[in-house]
This record gives sequence, structure tokens and C-alpha cells, in this order.
Amino acid sequence: MTFKVELNMFQGGAIRKVSVPNRELRINTNHNLQKIFYYGQNDFQNDPSHCSVSAGDVIWYFGSRYLVLPIGFKKLKKGEKLSDDTLERIKELYAQNDD
Repeated sequence: MTFKVELNMFQGGAIRKVSVPNRELRINTNHNLQKIFYYGQNDFQNDPSHCSVSAGDVIWYFGSRYLVLPIGFKKLKKGEKLSDDTLERIKELYAQNDD
């Protein structure tokens, strides 16, 4: 199955498509987000035109958007936007991890 990831941290919101083998997917959302992150690494699924998925990027998962945190994921509210300022976005990203 293929998922879209907004590469907000290093590529200005460019969309990277990440394919996850169906055998790797489960009913558990968090498990599947981890697999999307894993297969979004160029070490495992090379995409020369895009960087690897990293903290600060957003995974589109069945109609919902999930922010990749330094540890884990946060479901974004409909229409929730990330700061356009890179330093502010990094502060927000790490503040999420303190919750």
C-alpha cells in the first residue's frame, strides 16, 4: 500500500510516496505509522529525488494527518497548520514531545 508524506522539515512540503508491503501492515495505527516511517528512509526505499522521512514531516493515513515527532506521532486536527518559520516549527516539534 502506498502512503503520502509531506516532507515539511527539509523539502518545503514536497510529497514523497512511501510503499509499505501489505504483509507489514496491521490493524494498529501506531504500528503502521512506524512502518511508513521505516520504509520512508532512503536506506530501505531509495528515492533519489526526496530526502528520508524525518521528525517534523506529516504522514497522510486514511484521511488523517499525523505529525512525526522525535519519538512517536501526533494526530493533527483537521486544518491544523504547522508554523512556516523553521525555528518555530522545531520548537513546537520538541514541545509536543514533552506532553
